[in-house]
Amino acid sequence: MAGVVIATHQAQRAAALLGATAMLREVTDAAIPPAEREDYDGIVAAVRRVLGDEAYAAAHHAGRRLTEDEAIAVVLTVANASGCIPPKP
Repeated sequence: MAGVVIATHQAQRAAALLGATAMLREVTDAAIPPAEREDYDGIVAAVRRVLGDEAYAAAHHAGRRLTEDEAIAVVLTVANASGCIPPKP
């Protein structure tokens, strides 16, 4: 989803989303699947290029500071807005 956000020119939001999902992966002990690692690293690199290291770190840290409920809400909002979750019939 962060790739969708960066593609829509919202790099700061993408960095925060990456931070939020990193926090959620840690609390659920869920690693990035090996098949997705290359894409993930490419997205992180693209967001860092756009923002610069300092701004990326600040936005990523802001995402990591969210509570679990806040992070889930952010992820679901982005997923709904980007079409990753189909609308309910």
